[in-house]
Amino acid sequence: MQATVSSSLAALPNEVWLLVFSHLTRAEQTVAARCSKPWRILLRPLIWQRVDGPVSWKIAKTVCFAIRRDAYLASCVRHWALSIGIPYNDNFTRVDELEVIPLFVSTLRRLVNLRTLDFTQTVITLQSGMLDHCVFPRLESLIISIGPVTASFIARQPTIKSLSAYQRPSEDFWPRLGQGVPLEYLSITIRPFLQLLEHHANGDLSVRQLAPACTICIPNEYREDWVAYARRFCELVNGTGLRLAELCLPTPEYALGSTPIPSDARTSGVQMVFFSALQFMPEHEPTVAHVAKVLSIFPALHTLKYAWYSPVHEPAIGAADAALNRFSATCMTLRTVMMGSIPVWERRGGVWARVRDEDRDGSHV
Repeated sequence: MQATVSSSLAALPNEVWLLVFSHLTRAEQTVAARCSKPWRILLRPLIWQRVDGPVSWKIAKTVCFAIRRDAYLASCVRHWALSIGIPYNDNFTRVDELEVIPLFVSTLRRLVNLRTLDFTQTVITLQSGMLDHCVFPRLESLIISIGPVTASFIARQPTIKSLSAYQRPSEDFWPRLGQGVPLEYLSITIRPFLQLLEHHANGDLSVRQLAPACTICIPNEYREDWVAYARRFCELVNGTGLRLAELCLPTPEYALGSTPIPSDARTSGVQMVFFSALQFMPEHEPTVAHVAKVLSIFPALHTLKYAWYSPVHEPAIGAADAALNRFSATCMTLRTVMMGSIPVWERRGGVWARVRDEDRDGSHV
């Protein structure tokens, strides 16, 4: 077996084997790495590209110690989203974090090629000074809770193109985040987003800027409907000349139709709207009515996207046509309705038609 594997490796360039291995799952790559030493050497950078998932504190320590000992492994890590389960003692109190925090931070500091850093699942509380010496010169995507402790850390990462804040800041933090490359993706609740637009409207160049054709995601916020800010949103988008390639909107069930949309809320600065919490249900009148009202805000919209599409719940043709015609009557520029990343309906010559699988552009899949 060893001779066969070695001769196979010699017959193909490493780049070809890496391409083959890249199509394996993480578990399959781990199994393949045990087949031979040449494969293990080739697979190491692939296996260590992503360090994520929920793990016990014991496994987390093993991972951290391996990265601290081996600079090559540390240089392989591109994505860090490790969820560490810290054990409890018999009195149900958390173990001493004096051991956890230094190991966690010292490991992060070694990740010189890190591209994505996700603090969503970590149980470690980010304390003052913890991230003071962490600078990632190639960091592009950051998911973090923005506050006094993390603001200075973000300000030291000017290469970030994608920023996601999973908790609503209590103040206008934008002046504290410094400058950097324009943000191509921003996920944040509606009020902080409007604060950023107000900085832009005032010509404030000391805050982060948004890239042309950026994507904005407004996540769900408990008992606060983004529609209540629709007028101000439109005013600021129009005033700044911002053009959004995609606007991702939450629609929790309690919000359907609960907040009226101002009749003067209009902006042509949005090309695509994505309802991140809705399935296409043309028979459900409250959902259809809500979507139609939202579409009235965006007279230049060309694409509507729903979160998912289940063929098991195939809508009746008549109901689907009625809903789609209602949407296009509200927004006359609407041309495509997508389910996830797949275009399902297209408007051709004023008539909605299902997109056949063989007609779909492979770039959408």
